[in-house]
Amino acid sequence: MNSQLTVSEDKVGEYRLSGDLNMKTVTNGWPDKQKIIQQLKQTDGSLNVDFSGITHVDTSGLAWVMHLTKACQKQQLELKLHHLPVGLINLAKLSNVDGLLPIQ
Repeated sequence: MNSQLTVSEDKVGEYRLSGDLNMKTVTNGWPDKQKIIQQLKQTDGSLNVDFSGITHVDTSGLAWVMHLTKACQKQQLELKLHHLPVGLINLAKLSNVDGLLPIQ
């Protein structure tokens, strides 16, 4: 496994994740996400995250996505999750939190 998480900004408010979203990568994978959320809130933007490049996900990755969702809700920032991996969706269903994710 890649054991890295890469975050690329396509344009303002649009980010693409690639690599692994797991216990080894979530803590340092996107260190400035809170700053980005606050900046987007000030511009009345939204946060779009594309997961199409994610190759591996575990329950830590799901917790990370839930934390991102909560952080955006707290700031009243619209969050859209695109191309979630099947494994992440299955983990969300098993955990009964799939209805809480803003999947596009």
